[in-house]
Amino acid sequence: MIRSVLLAAAAALAPTLAGAQTVVARSGEHDGFSRIVLQMPQGAEWSLERGDRMVRLTVDQQSLRFDTSKVFERIPRTRLTALEQTEPGGDLTFTLGCDCAIDEFVQSGRFLVIDIADARPEEVAPGGTDVVEAPADPLTLPVLPDSSLAMLKAPAPAGADDTPPRPASGTASTVSVGLNRSEERLLEQIDRAMDQGLLEPRRRLKADDSTPADHAAKDVELPTEIQGNQVGVSVRNALDEGLARVRGNGMPAADAPTCLSGKLVAVQDWGTERPFSAQVSDLRALLYGEFDRVNPEAVLGLARLYLYFGFGAEAAGVLDLGRQNDLETRIIEALSDIMDGEDTREPNPFAGQQDCDGDVALWSVLAAGTLARPFDADAILLAFARLPAHLKSHLGPGLVRRFSDAGETDMASAILIATTRSGDATDPALIFAEASLDRARGNVEGWSGGMSEVIGSGSAQAPQAVIELIEATWESRGAIPPDMPVLLDAYALEYRDAAIGPDLRRAQVLALSLAGDVAGAQDRLAQVLAADGPEAQDAALLPFLTLLVERGSDLDFLRFGLQQVATGGRGLPEELATALADRLVGLGFAEPAMALLKAPASEAFARERRVLRARAALALDLPNRALVELLGLTGPDADRLRAEAMVRTGDLGQAAQAFLGAGAPEDAARGLWLSGAETLEPGLETTRYGQVADIAARLAVPPVATAAVDPDGDIPPSAPLREARDLIARSSETRGEILQLLALVDGANQQE
Repeated sequence: MIRSVLLAAAAALAPTLAGAQTVVARSGEHDGFSRIVLQMPQGAEWSLERGDRMVRLTVDQQSLRFDTSKVFERIPRTRLTALEQTEPGGDLTFTLGCDCAIDEFVQSGRFLVIDIADARPEEVAPGGTDVVEAPADPLTLPVLPDSSLAMLKAPAPAGADDTPPRPASGTASTVSVGLNRSEERLLEQIDRAMDQGLLEPRRRLKADDSTPADHAAKDVELPTEIQGNQVGVSVRNALDEGLARVRGNGMPAADAPTCLSGKLVAVQDWGTERPFSAQVSDLRALLYGEFDRVNPEAVLGLARLYLYFGFGAEAAGVLDLGRQNDLETRIIEALSDIMDGEDTREPNPFAGQQDCDGDVALWSVLAAGTLARPFDADAILLAFARLPAHLKSHLGPGLVRRFSDAGETDMASAILIATTRSGDATDPALIFAEASLDRARGNVEGWSGGMSEVIGSGSAQAPQAVIELIEATWESRGAIPPDMPVLLDAYALEYRDAAIGPDLRRAQVLALSLAGDVAGAQDRLAQVLAADGPEAQDAALLPFLTLLVERGSDLDFLRFGLQQVATGGRGLPEELATALADRLVGLGFAEPAMALLKAPASEAFARERRVLRARAALALDLPNRALVELLGLTGPDADRLRAEAMVRTGDLGQAAQAFLGAGAPEDAARGLWLSGAETLEPGLETTRYGQVADIAARLAVPPVATAAVDPDGDIPPSAPLREARDLIARSSETRGEILQLLALVDGANQQE
């Protein structure tokens, strides 16, 4: 895309680029058709051959190369599935994905435009091949001199050089030679006028346009059947296309997209380099004519002059002198809104025209709230390049931000370069725009430095820069400077009645929340409600509650968080309501958490909410309800809650198995020991309660009497004395095991 942008900018500054031997194929997607635009070399001859789902463009330039690398970045592979050229100078082949209708025309004498449209029934033959059929109406030509009219009927002179080739064998043709010669001469004159800039192809028919009634009409017969070698193929060249343009009065089909003429928005032509006062004086002198009647043309001219110098409100005010409900008036009003940075009033005359290929594309982008896709990047850049320097400086920064916010960094960079060349690089508006571009590119350091410079300038962009800095800090959960809330208070007071006022008040709530001033943030929430209404308060409440849940103290959280329970979390996003309930359960407020979790949940939060309800049920000593909430759930968290619920219901053996699934061997061993299991699961012997179970099993075995035998064999002691000695030894061992058992159990209890 960078290459396309640079080529478009260079085309505005150096027309000699048109003679290059590389033609970049540009594309655009429209409602009902896909468009391919090729800037043909000067004097190139071309022909278009159509076949079954194939179109082949042949150009008589041996070294001509078509660059098609960027075509499918803007159009899908639906109507056009492939566009390729095998070698320099070779044919450009269009592979179609449908029985499409192909419309081609030449714009401005050098741009070959090829529209691939959804097939219309009357244009598709039964076999799916696009065939040129005889026109239903007679051919209408502009009025020509009498000699020219006579030429239409006269036969061609013998040996004339421009005699067309004879039709192929078996091909019928009833078009006279004289008619072809007149067509060629007429087209040559039209092409010459277009090359000189005297004519422009019109984009659409107005509602009141019609074909002039005084045009001379002549019936032209064309072959209506496919003959001989024409089967499945129809061929049209530049001459055929020119004739079709004349026959249709130079207009596209009635269902073509509506694009305003570039003359209606040619702001660069509405003023001169003469002093502003002199130009205004001249037009004011013409405002009133005889009997003090307002001159509508002077009103329109003065309004356009104000727009040329960037005065939007003044232009709209002039229209009050002679307001007319017509298209030109609505365009002036829309341009005045753009100049003053206001929202474009409805109906917006530029709506849906960002993909038009004239100057209107630029103003459509400026008039829209968001950037639409597709848009004609080349047309926008060329239109911006034609603006006077003071309008580039005035409109450029906003346009850079518009494309930066949409992620179109290449377009934003090209416009920024053009704006910097025309204006002051130290202008805060330009620095603000450059900072936005840095942010879109991921250059956080450059963005932060630019924003700080704009804020420090105290310019008109400073309040918006403060708002964006606060919002970026909120997104990253960072910390704000201590004096930022004070600065915001000053801006909020100064701009309290301006369009930016609501954004500043919302930023106040956010800044105080980031600073940890919960009480101050709540006071600002009340001010937002009083000044901007409930919807604005709800928008400011969400980040406030989010920060309260994430970093607020327990006391602040309970003080303001419990207020949301009374409303059942109405209006809260699922993620925030779930986080709020989670913290309430953790603080022991299970019942309020249950109230928040009653609402139906989406699939993304259904499992998390069921687990939270199970936790709350256990906190409320409702183990059976917890087991119901956990039905069908798997995972360590669900298994542990299920095991705890089973312990409370007395099912210690099943609880031990659940603890094993949750990865809690200590709890599993404890459950098996308490359940009286004779053996433990493998691997549990080394756990604390595994050792407790082993000691308990040994203590449960009764002592066994030993034989009274002297180990040395010298003096056999009496049996009672030896047994007493053994009992004392075993009792000492038993006391040690009991102490070890108590120590293990006490340690386990302390660990829990």
